[in-house]
Amino acid sequence: MKTFGSLLLVSIMILLGEMPCRTLEQDIDRPDICPAKRCICLRYQPPECKNDSSCTGGQICCFYCCKRRCVDPRKEKPGRCPRFPEKRCFPIEPDQCEVDDQCPLAEKCCPGSCFRLCVNPIKRYSKFLTSKSLN
Repeated sequence: MKTFGSLLLVSIMILLGEMPCRTLEQDIDRPDICPAKRCICLRYQPPECKNDSSCTGGQICCFYCCKRRCVDPRKEKPGRCPRFPEKRCFPIEPDQCEVDDQCPLAEKCCPGSCFRLCVNPIKRYSKFLTSKSLN
């Protein structure tokens, strides 16, 4: 019985280590221009930058894959991502894309149920109806 408990604890620790690294800092760290990246964070990593002026070549300082580092700003395509149904994902599948620029034509890189993928965006419609739109 004691062996089973130890095995269960080790299994849970392994599964938690495989979960994507999502921290509060990452979630609120300029999501409009900082690229999103799921990654496995096993230990603290010291920052490579403090702010945008620490970076060169048009890069910006963002929390990216477990630490602050200089990265290229995200270039967002127009439209918004569709919502996917939530489900349990095991094993965790790798993302098919990280940013919109990696997707063909007008497709956007969007969070799916278990990984990021390229999909056609939902177009933004005018909030005003015209008589032509009703015919």
